[in-house]
Amino acid sequence: CSGVVARAGSSSRSVCFGGEGPTEPYQVAHNLLLAHGKAVATYRRSYQASQGGSITMVISGDWTEPWNASSPDDVAAAQRRQEFQIGWFADPIFFGDYPAVMRSVVGDERLPQFTAEEKAMLRGSADYFALNHYRSRFGREPGSDRCRHGRVELQPTPLSSEGRDWDQDQCCEVLVSGMEGQEI
Repeated sequence: CSGVVARAGSSSRSVCFGGEGPTEPYQVAHNLLLAHGKAVATYRRSYQASQGGSITMVISGDWTEPWNASSPDDVAAAQRRQEFQIGWFADPIFFGDYPAVMRSVVGDERLPQFTAEEKAMLRGSADYFALNHYRSRFGREPGSDRCRHGRVELQPTPLSSEGRDWDQDQCCEVLVSGMEGQEI
């Protein structure tokens, strides 16, 4: 779990026993977004006029459809996963801040906040939307026994001894086949 330039880590304690798995992915993403914003500002200020180029950040994310499209809980779980999968990076770049559901679920203790200046720098820091899409899944509400927040109002949860990670924060059971057994 040690790197040459920066300590490598994992939110899975079966892979890496050190670090702050419940917090580090959010801090790394935050720093990456700030670096993106600064690079875009520099490019636009110093090079875009003479080069005529455009700039973006390619976002990687899975698509999620509700397992049961008639279930409000499954629809909400699939949408929540979309916010964590794609909105985590797209929302700051296009709107200036993280999705509200991420702020609600993860909380301010683990999800860094942008200053007003950083929000302004990030908002609109892409000339077009680019997405790497590798797979789609069905998602459903896992229920209170597997989900650490309520179904109606999502609340930040204090870290437990085993910690939480990005996958758990999404609170969405991911499936490869739908209610009728169809693959997505």
